[in-house]
Amino acid sequence: MNSRMENRPSSATNRCLIINELPEQIARALECLGIGNLPAFVLTRRAFMQPGLNILWSNLKGLHPLCHVLQCHSSRCDWERLAKYAALVRHITIWNEEDMDLELIKYWSNRKASSSILPNLRHLTWLIHGIEEAWCSLSLIKPLLENVSLSVDSGVSATDLNRIHAACWDVLRIAANLRTATFDLYGDNGSDSDDDTDTTSQSACGVDVPLPPISSWDRLERFSHRFSISTDSLNHLSWLPDLKELNVAFEPRLSFETPSSKPFFPSLVVLVLIVPTVESLSVTISLIRHIQSTRLETLVINADEQPGEIQVHALMQAIGLHKGLHNVSLSSISTSERHGSPCLLTDTTLEPLFALTAPRAITTWPAVEALELGTHRYYASLEV
Repeated sequence: MNSRMENRPSSATNRCLIINELPEQIARALECLGIGNLPAFVLTRRAFMQPGLNILWSNLKGLHPLCHVLQCHSSRCDWERLAKYAALVRHITIWNEEDMDLELIKYWSNRKASSSILPNLRHLTWLIHGIEEAWCSLSLIKPLLENVSLSVDSGVSATDLNRIHAACWDVLRIAANLRTATFDLYGDNGSDSDDDTDTTSQSACGVDVPLPPISSWDRLERFSHRFSISTDSLNHLSWLPDLKELNVAFEPRLSFETPSSKPFFPSLVVLVLIVPTVESLSVTISLIRHIQSTRLETLVINADEQPGEIQVHALMQAIGLHKGLHNVSLSSISTSERHGSPCLLTDTTLEPLFALTAPRAITTWPAVEALELGTHRYYASLEV
């Protein structure tokens, strides 16, 4: 009798748990202790639904905590109760195969009311290890999703990569409220090969790569896509009113239209460009010139091939138009030096052009905080 009384939560404890300021601290403590503590806590306090339970369930590392809520012999009623808890989940982060329970998602997917799978999910981060995981992760995509980060493990085969791409882009069309989209769906397959890889085509590992449904996302603030984007995609991104960060690769045949009635990248602050060929550097220079009116603060350019002296001068002149830059990073890894040090400029072209001195940097960019220029001899970082 006494032991039963000791295990029963006191009324004073329950009253304290209703205070708005405490649930977040409780969640942090439970997270440190292990994933099994959160479900155990919920099971002992059935009536503790507001405001604490919403916060406690809002950020799960994987799906195992949902399963722990169930007893060993789960009834249909238990599954329905589990779905009720799932409606409270806002964040899901899955890096390891141990963080998930595919059978749980399959169970929900096979039900008629499949829309009940985490219907209020806002943030999804998933490292996909195989095609089966890909299908499960896509079942979590909902119209309310705001932030998505999908990447593929290096062990995924080229055949599965193509299927994952097609499935991802098809499902993500419904996520019209996306604000942040990060995609690294190409793994590391073939990245260590000594053969020249044609990064200008929409292919990875010899597989045709479809493009993400950018035209479906009008509220984007941050967009990162490891491989080349199309002209239509770039033009759509250029007029998005809230786009602040852009991280993409350029292909030689890429072109863009400067809209006459709309601002061109009106809110862009961070621009990261992967330039796979010398030919595509011309597009890069043209883009940098066209966004002169933006308040660009960070510019990063990574070229796969060594540009010529004329292109380097044109590039530096275009960058010099952006007086508000705080951070500038330029590097190039030529095909012959792919395993060596980054090099953007040879010493002979660098000296008359920029001289790599703090006074010259301040003159060109008054607000500069960090400058990185790769050369044949060193990769310099200048703090001013």
